[in-house]
Amino acid sequence: MSRLILHRKSQLGIKMPIPYCVVINGKVVGVTRLDRVQIEMPQGAYNISVKYVFPIWRWEFSLSSSKDIIIKDNETVEMEFFHKEILWDILFEIDLLLWIAEFFFELPYPWNVVYKVFSNGFFLLWILRIFIIRKRYFTFKVKYS
Repeated sequence: MSRLILHRKSQLGIKMPIPYCVVINGKVVGVTRLDRVQIEMPQGAYNISVKYVFPIWRWEFSLSSSKDIIIKDNETVEMEFFHKEILWDILFEIDLLLWIAEFFFELPYPWNVVYKVFSNGFFLLWILRIFIIRKRYFTFKVKYS
């Protein structure tokens, strides 16, 4: 038997507690929050997918990526995955903090309108970007040994 090791890499030292779904050849293997998962499997060609799934009302929105790999007999394949949206995450978190601060502090007249236009526009761009890249959200690094 061969071994597949999935490793979720945290960026900026921040751990993501969001559970992710592991899918092999279109079949769900499991859902986990662990940073490292080991799966024993026979040799063969596989399509490995990783998904974050978010239920939004009646829809199921997911951020995912997949990679085709070939596993040989008695081989260990280590797949490290991470998302590539560091800059967008930092900008979104700054905007979120400013939005929360807006409940306690009020900006003077011209600046509150400028801030709202900028903040809402940025949020719209962020949502559109996530929607466009939702099927290739993660980056994989594969190491055979």
